[in-house]
Amino acid sequence: IFKGSLFPGLSMMVALFIFSCHETSTVMKPNPFINPPIKNADIPYSVFSIDPSKDTVLVYHTGSKIKISPDAFIDASGNIVTNPVEIKYREFHDAVDIFLSGIPMNYDSAGESFALQTAGMFEILAFSGDQPIFPNPKSGISVELISDRTNTPYNSYYLDTVKKEWQYLS
Repeated sequence: IFKGSLFPGLSMMVALFIFSCHETSTVMKPNPFINPPIKNADIPYSVFSIDPSKDTVLVYHTGSKIKISPDAFIDASGNIVTNPVEIKYREFHDAVDIFLSGIPMNYDSAGESFALQTAGMFEILAFSGDQPIFPNPKSGISVELISDRTNTPYNSYYLDTVKKEWQYLS
């Protein structure tokens, strides 16, 4: 009863319907702002536990020093943290470190985009229990970053992960 030419049209309609259904169910997720390209190849953190009521100097394996004054941390409500603090710290010194970290290296200056050159970067995070805590603007935290690039002056920037851009410091 059916001629051969009916089946190719029917199979084409089924294929288009399946393709159409598949396409509408696919959701594209945006890439994260900091996006390491290789899972589990990123630079690991070193973890330090400190008493936030005391002057503390931490020495990273590269020789960099993290100096933390008493009362250097506040919680999300602005209260000084008195419970033990966990510091997570890591450094990035070369192109491989930076590539593996997934840290964006472009910045904008007066509407023009540039690629950052670095003498080294660090990331420092602090927690009280499982809650993130923040630097107290009335106290001090400083990092003396060891770098092998000492002959060229570099500006200082920090990566604002809320605004998703580098901010010039000095």
